[in-house]
Amino acid sequence: MENLPAELVKIPLEYIKTAIDWFRDQSVVQRKPGIGIYGGSRGGELALLVASTYSEIKAVVSVCGSGLIMGGYHKIRDFRFPAWTYEGTPLPNVRRDNSPLAYGPISTDWEAFRTYHSDNLKQATIPVERIQGAVLMFSGQKDRIWNSFELTNVAMTRFQEKQFPYPYEHIVYPDAGHRIYIPYTPEPIDHDRFGGTLQANADASVDHWKRTVDFFSNHLDH
Repeated sequence: MENLPAELVKIPLEYIKTAIDWFRDQSVVQRKPGIGIYGGSRGGELALLVASTYSEIKAVVSVCGSGLIMGGYHKIRDFRFPAWTYEGTPLPNVRRDNSPLAYGPISTDWEAFRTYHSDNLKQATIPVERIQGAVLMFSGQKDRIWNSFELTNVAMTRFQEKQFPYPYEHIVYPDAGHRIYIPYTPEPIDHDRFGGTLQANADASVDHWKRTVDFFSNHLDH
């Protein structure tokens, strides 16, 4: 879109804060206890990160996201750049390079990934315990874009270790891949790339959306 970044590189979290402030100024939001945020894939990572940064967010939905901050995605496939910044500073991240990856087929060796990135794994973990509200996360175990199941479990582990006081849940669809979206009429896609089957992805999409609507209604419409 015109005047928006063309690649996932050095995106300031303050950009999302402008949206938060706009919503807070709306009369309908002023009568409610907070704002919800929804994101999928890298947007699911961003949803957890933004909610960990800004206390105005009171309900979070992350779909096929990540509890780790991953590196940027440059159009020339140079992954040395950070994806996100805060107050002008790049956020610590796990670079996407030629190392054992969270990206790619589900057969990726997760333990190899954790071992390779052990030096910066802690710094790149999103401090989800700072979120000031409920969290609902989804993933497909046949995700072939990145290992959203294990990446989401990073957040789950941190919630448990930090004794997170708000409701949190990770819904897992065993036969779904990366295409868990707001329900729509699906177009033909390469399931070998995204993972899962058309039926499993469709079922997961419908189920996750019903759960999402109920989740936001329960935690924001009071």
